[in-house]
Amino acid sequence: MRVVWLLIWVLLTPSYIYARSVDKEQVLNAEKSQQIQLAQEFIRENAGFNAKDTLDVIATLGLTDSTQFGDEVVVDALCNTAKALLSLGKNQEALNAVEQAFVVLEASNSQIAELWHQVWLRRAIVYSEMARHEEARMDILRLVKDHQRRGETSVLLGKAYVLLGMNEERNSENEGALRAFLEAEQIFKTHENGEGLADLFSKLGNFYRRLGMLDKALHYQQMSLSRQLQLGNDRYISANYNNIGVIYKDLAQYDKAIEMHQLSLARKQALGYTRGMVYSHNNLGEAYRLKGDIPTALAHLQEAERLGNQLNNRGFLGSTYLYYGRIALTQQEFAKAQQYFADAMAINVKDNDLKRIAEINLDLAKLADAQGDSEAALRYVELAVEQTQANKQNFLLFLSYQFLYQFQERQGQIQAALDTLKKYIHIKETILNEESSTNLAVLRVEQEAQLQRVNFDKTRNQLKISQLELEQTKLNRNFLVFAALLFIAVIVVVLMRYYHRQKLQLERNAHQELSAMARRLELALWGTGDILWDWDLLSGVFLRQNLPNELHLPDHMAVNSIDAFAQFIHPEDFARFSQLLRQHIEGKSEFYSVAYRLKHRKSWIWVQDRGKVVEWIAGKPSRMIGILHDITQTKAQELELLALNHKLEERVQLRTAELQHANTELSQAIANLEQTHNELIESEKMAALGKMVAGVSHELNTPLGICLMALTNGEGEYTKVAADFASGKLKKEQLEQFLVVVGEGSILVKRSLKKAIKLIDTLKLIAHNEAINRMLCDCQQLCQIAFNECHQEFPQQKARISFVSPPETYILISDASILAMVFKALVENSFVHGANQEHELLIYLAIRNENKVVTISYRDNGPGFNKCEIERLFEPFYTTERGKGLIGLGLNLVYNLVVNRLNGRVNIDKTTHEVLIELKSE
Repeated sequence: MRVVWLLIWVLLTPSYIYARSVDKEQVLNAEKSQQIQLAQEFIRENAGFNAKDTLDVIATLGLTDSTQFGDEVVVDALCNTAKALLSLGKNQEALNAVEQAFVVLEASNSQIAELWHQVWLRRAIVYSEMARHEEARMDILRLVKDHQRRGETSVLLGKAYVLLGMNEERNSENEGALRAFLEAEQIFKTHENGEGLADLFSKLGNFYRRLGMLDKALHYQQMSLSRQLQLGNDRYISANYNNIGVIYKDLAQYDKAIEMHQLSLARKQALGYTRGMVYSHNNLGEAYRLKGDIPTALAHLQEAERLGNQLNNRGFLGSTYLYYGRIALTQQEFAKAQQYFADAMAINVKDNDLKRIAEINLDLAKLADAQGDSEAALRYVELAVEQTQANKQNFLLFLSYQFLYQFQERQGQIQAALDTLKKYIHIKETILNEESSTNLAVLRVEQEAQLQRVNFDKTRNQLKISQLELEQTKLNRNFLVFAALLFIAVIVVVLMRYYHRQKLQLERNAHQELSAMARRLELALWGTGDILWDWDLLSGVFLRQNLPNELHLPDHMAVNSIDAFAQFIHPEDFARFSQLLRQHIEGKSEFYSVAYRLKHRKSWIWVQDRGKVVEWIAGKPSRMIGILHDITQTKAQELELLALNHKLEERVQLRTAELQHANTELSQAIANLEQTHNELIESEKMAALGKMVAGVSHELNTPLGICLMALTNGEGEYTKVAADFASGKLKKEQLEQFLVVVGEGSILVKRSLKKAIKLIDTLKLIAHNEAINRMLCDCQQLCQIAFNECHQEFPQQKARISFVSPPETYILISDASILAMVFKALVENSFVHGANQEHELLIYLAIRNENKVVTISYRDNGPGFNKCEIERLFEPFYTTERGKGLIGLGLNLVYNLVVNRLNGRVNIDKTTHEVLIELKSE
């Protein structure tokens, strides 16, 4: 009969129910009677993976219009709109969509609890994505309390507990997170929700991976994969393969990691899920790099980069550039590595991915170290240490400290390396102790949850038995008394036997569950090597589990006082052990933790003992549980560090004495050098003064001698003319000749005196050094004015000037007239020395203003200088054209004006013969 009904149901059920997926065109082209149902199925399936098509379907059909559709359709559409917008990174728009769903429910005064629950859950998810975790928690608690008030559970409640667990995990509340996850598991199992369980197991895998419990993480991810394979959801299957591949990479099983990522990539390629393919190619690139297959790694990273650019979203390429950089660093292509790490840093800073930023800083430290930039390497690794501590990235924190210690050791910073090693050992011990406490808390929560499951199953079976009994009793009322009594007797016997069997089966199941839990606990202790102890403070029974044979400790003993432990603990350590244990039992400390020496077969070993009171009766502690962890190797390292420290101190003292002696000798050598330097400066000053005095004497003697000669000649002619005039013998021709001599002499005297005056004025300019208020001037305009003036003095010379500079070249200098004189001297030098009637004189001026420094480049097409001339160009009275009446102060004037008046620098380029002037502009 059941087969017949099944066949009828199959024949009558519409075919679209069996389709694993519905595409966009099917929805838009479907008949009106089926379109809304198909649309809801499509958007629920694609909102998280195909956001664009999801939003197109919602907008095309107007599913958010409350005037056309009921609250169920509108709210579902708005919630999936928010989900799609989240996948696109548009968090605020997603929140607006959820708030609109609240407006719809409030406007209609909806009494459908499921709709309110759906909207609360969706807003909590959006708040979590926006890092508004407290608001997300409030919405989750609203949903939970509403279910509790109604006395019911639902799949949505299970999803809320999953989100609550993720929220607690994000706040490092591991116990609370695990309790929430296990509560969600119970709800999903009650409602037989396979999708919820598959997703939850994946979350539990990520949770245990973060705690470093990789075996459990792998177990839960494989459970999630098994369920997703049964459900046939390719998107989630690809995600599971990816998560398993990441765990295998953490376990350094790179071949298995590559196999999982390739399976994930194949699923994503079949789906056309481009964004997921970027992640898979990135993971494959990193796995192949770790395996040592660089060409294959580069091929996958190049494909990831191509797909990321195809999506027009550089945010997907943060990991790609990071892995590129690591490969470039391995191949010592430091410039490429620097650029890739910079690109990766920019993307992750924009995404506020603090964990990735810490990884990049550590890689940048390795890059700087490889390039020999010790200052940058130290800065980056210290930043990585700070960030990993803040983010609680324990594994990366250990790697950062190891690199910092090795780096300081290579740099010869022995004391700093020793301090870093001490801090690393202390932090590592602290973290390991915290992880032991966390693992113990996790085991306790799992044990409690398992016991709750056993009790729940037992209660449920008892209720089923009671229900069967009641139903059987109701059936028996309609029978005749005799038949009823006989039937009841038979039923009672059957039920008793059934109940007895069920009870035995329940007890057997409970025993098997407890045995499995005990086995897991035993394996966990065996894997860590820790000893679990359990002390009943009321009865005095003290139990130990996972005891090694080398320890002289009983696995159970009666402990009525703390002094009972004295026979196993080193006498020097017992007082501290007793004090700390008693303080915790009296409630004066949050937990009990102490390191001491424990009796061993041959000697003593060091152990770290941690525990906590877990049960109380009438306000008094009744039970205490803890773990013993062997730290003998750590203590041995501490002793080695102390010995090394003593040896280093001796070496430091010896090197200090050597450095002090070398410093004394160096100070004496520096003093001698300073004295020699001062003597050389004075010698150079005297030599320069002598040259200048000689030059001034020579240049002044020439025009003054000419004046004296002209005056002497004029005086002789005057004497002869005066005598002839007095005697009346003066002739007209003689007078005319006298006037010519006097006129020519006057011109010669005037010209020579002007030359002397010009020389003296030039010397004044060279010696003048008066501070003037700074002013704004245009370099290009000043040079053009100087060019125009000189061109007027040499009108027959063909000349032009070319500027290679911005249209406006304003700078702030002491005095624009000083810079004008500099340009005048340079242009005049070009006209005088480069003048050639046959060829055009070309002058080039380039001005560049960078970082408040103005660089002026001046050159012409003149004959240039030889090497010896370049060395003396700025000397006073040095000229290559003295025969033309030049005095050699032009470039010396330029030098003094630029250096002494404008506080700049000037020199000659020995290759291009350009005059280069550098001035500061504010």
